[in-house]
Amino acid sequence: MSALGKHPKGLPYLFLTEMWERFGYYLMIGIFVLYMTDFEKGGLNFDREQAADIFGTFIALELFNSIYRRFTCRQITWLS
Repeated sequence: MSALGKHPKGLPYLFLTEMWERFGYYLMIGIFVLYMTDFEKGGLNFDREQAADIFGTFIALELFNSIYRRFTCRQITWLS
C-alpha cells in the first residue's frame, strides 16, 4: 500500500491504462462512422441514418456479446 492512502501502488497505472483504452475505443468508433459516411476520401458513402443504424447495431451486438460471455462463463464455472 502507498503512503498517500489505502490504494494499491499500481492503481494509477491501471487507471491510465483503462482511460487510454476507452479513448482508443471511442476514437475508433468515430473513425468507423466517418469511414461509412465520407465518400470523397474513400469511404462507403452511406447516408447518416444508415451509418447510425450500423453503429447502433454494432454497439448492441458488442453489449450482447459481453452479456453472453459472462453467462456462458458462469455456466461453465457452475458445471465444473
